[in-house]
Amino acid sequence: MSAQPIVLQRDRTAHGVNTPTRAVTEQTVKKMCEHIRNAQADPMLQEIARRIAASSPSPAGQLSAIWLWVKNHIKFLHDDVLTRVLFNESDHFELLISPPVMLRMKAPSGDCDDFTMLACALACAMGFPWGIVTLACDRKRPGEYSHVYGCAWLPNGIMAPLDCSHGKYPGWEVPSHDVQRKTIWNSDARIVSDEPGPAAMRDRPTSDLTSPALGSVPAGLPVIEGMPVVDTGIPGIGTLDFTNPLEWLTIGGAAASAFLLSSATSKVAGVAGFLGVRYVLQQMWGTW
Repeated sequence: MSAQPIVLQRDRTAHGVNTPTRAVTEQTVKKMCEHIRNAQADPMLQEIARRIAASSPSPAGQLSAIWLWVKNHIKFLHDDVLTRVLFNESDHFELLISPPVMLRMKAPSGDCDDFTMLACALACAMGFPWGIVTLACDRKRPGEYSHVYGCAWLPNGIMAPLDCSHGKYPGWEVPSHDVQRKTIWNSDARIVSDEPGPAAMRDRPTSDLTSPALGSVPAGLPVIEGMPVVDTGIPGIGTLDFTNPLEWLTIGGAAASAFLLSSATSKVAGVAGFLGVRYVLQQMWGTW
């Protein structure tokens, strides 16, 4: 079998764009699992899986090698960018690029669901039981599934996460305090675990709580629509979210200190002060 076509998945339910996030997620996960299973007949995928398997004698090492290979071979690009470039459209829930197509792209790129399908396809080809994890973890989209990554089970039964799109290292997962809900699906797209996360309580309206949580995000925090969100990968900095006006204040203040203050000591103190405030606020609020 050669490469499968790129699949553009539209929502075809009666509710259109108002379809509940759970229904859209289930629809997408089923299609992802289908692509992962179909990819097993692809000779290029099988050859890459053999090379990765030969790189480590241990199952844990092999899963780490999958994470490293996928992380280093795909550039992250949001669906809305790809759909505009490829189809001149932007009203789709998901653009799913099957693993065989991804492997043959001149410049492989995709978002978290594409990273997930390739990682799971390689894990499957290497004989690992695999699954898909969906998260609701975006403060600006409460209750909505906003991230997906793969997982595989080691022989001892431990689940190993394969977050190749956003992970900082093999085994990395989104910090638990950011998670509103975590759902794990098996290779048949059936739910095997579905649990609320710590952020589900934190993000509830304060009127529903006996007392407000320390550091809860102020209600009505303005959002600057259309601004970029950049994952720097730098410890202590992380993701720069320019939709958040406080990001402009803290990063702008640090930049101004670096360029406008006269002495080196003042520059360092100014930059450290603004970045320190930013870090403290991130820790208090969970998400920035």
